[in-house]
Amino acid sequence: MARVYSTRLLDLAAVTHGAIVCPPSMTVVIRDIDVFQAAGEVDGYYVLNSPAGAAFAFAEFSGSGAQFSSWRGRQVLQPGETANYSSANPTYVVISGYLLSLP
Repeated sequence: MARVYSTRLLDLAAVTHGAIVCPPSMTVVIRDIDVFQAAGEVDGYYVLNSPAGAAFAFAEFSGSGAQFSSWRGRQVLQPGETANYSSANPTYVVISGYLLSLP
């Protein structure tokens, strides 16, 4: 029986972009995205795009107060594929999921 453990796929502070790259011989399953935009920032957003460029996680922030957004789901990356994160303003982002070895 294989053991499955969650792992942090991306953990960045005060950024506007980042990427998750699936390593060779592995499959990535993105499960959770938590994004924080600090107080003082203006209206903004974050988005996580699939390897084909389709947005699968998105949230808008409005106003100047501190704001938090969570996404829960399942998106799969195959070996060599990349999911790109971007935001309009600096954000703190933690993305977790599973890193599975291929048979």
